[in-house]
Amino acid sequence: MKMETQQIIWRRVADGLPDSDELVLVYSGSLDDVVFGYLSINPVTGDEDSQVWINAQDGYPLPDPVCWAAVPFPETMRVAP
Repeated sequence: MKMETQQIIWRRVADGLPDSDELVLVYSGSLDDVVFGYLSINPVTGDEDSQVWINAQDGYPLPDPVCWAAVPFPETMRVAP
C-alpha cells in the first residue's frame, strides 16, 4: 500500500474563519485537544453574524477555539473532474 504525506496548515481563529458548516479540525485551548468541528449560526440568537463553534461529535459548543485547519483528504481517493 502506498503511503501519502500531507501538510496540515493551522490558521488562528483571530486571522480568519472557515465557511459556515464546513467540517474542520479545531484545536480548543480549554480542552487541550483537536476535534472535528464547524461554525454554525448562533442557536440562541439565530443571528447569522453571530456564529459559534460546534463540536461535530457531540453537537455542543466548543470552548476556547484557538486554531482550525481543513480536514486532509487523501489524494488517491479524489475523483477526477
